[in-house]
Amino acid sequence: MKRLACSLLAVLAGLGAQVPTVRRPESNRLWSRDPAAVNAPWQPVGRAQRLLAMAAIGGRLYGASVAHYVLERERSLGDAPWTIIGESWMVSAMAALEGKLYVANREGVLGVAPPAPNIYFKAIGEQKGIIAMAGLDGNIYAVNSAGRLLAWQDAVHKPVRWMDIGRADLVTALAALDGKLYAATSNNRLLIRDSTLADRPWKLIGHAENVTAMTAYNGKLYAAAYSPAVIAIPQKPTVCALWETNRLYWEARGFLRAAKQAGKIQGSRECLGLAGDPQALKTRGGRELADLIAGSCAQCACAAEFPAR
Repeated sequence: MKRLACSLLAVLAGLGAQVPTVRRPESNRLWSRDPAAVNAPWQPVGRAQRLLAMAAIGGRLYGASVAHYVLERERSLGDAPWTIIGESWMVSAMAALEGKLYVANREGVLGVAPPAPNIYFKAIGEQKGIIAMAGLDGNIYAVNSAGRLLAWQDAVHKPVRWMDIGRADLVTALAALDGKLYAATSNNRLLIRDSTLADRPWKLIGHAENVTAMTAYNGKLYAAAYSPAVIAIPQKPTVCALWETNRLYWEARGFLRAAKQAGKIQGSRECLGLAGDPQALKTRGGRELADLIAGSCAQCACAAEFPAR
């Protein structure tokens, strides 16, 4: 407890560093669907970065990954990069409520913080075994490892006190929206029930394959899924793997793509030469952009835009 109170989330040096990843997007995806319709299709909206927990607040998605990072991205229905905003401390569940993020970690500690760069969670209580959370109408709902659905009523104003409100068998992820709770299960089902603070039955409304984290925002469900059987994260990722989802990397790729189309850069050898020479790169795009993307970021962007034949 003392360890978390001092620093539940350590400050991440070099904001914008990225999560190790591999190029198997079919096994590490973020999906979205209509929450109301039965058997509504899931639509892919980008990569998921092996998330264990998700929440949505202020038009952005937040997640905690197995690599012990807290990340954020735009809530767009297209692919968007995830950016690290801090280093998590074994976060296992996350919820958003009234402008703040609430988390539970694997050591049974609960924390809260506003979403911001170098995020710092303040310890507010203890509850072992929390594996999923969601916030709605002033309450925080949680699922524990015993398969029970819990509720913390008026969480912003009242101390942590959980009440048992029903079963949550096999649930791996939880979301809440418009008076309803949504649950993804380990046998690939999507369930729904009323969010009332009493026992209510769950109803099957579709599938949710390999879902590890889920949230809801502005009329949509978002689910992170990956298949551990076919995806492997390297212990020592390459420099380019670390840059891959960084916003600067995508800006660099956009600049290099435009320069390529305009004929200002010819081939991978020239591109890589310019990447290590900010002054030369300046002549192709201007000082600010040259300084921004010079170095390893530009080298990785060159490798993507000018692949070696």
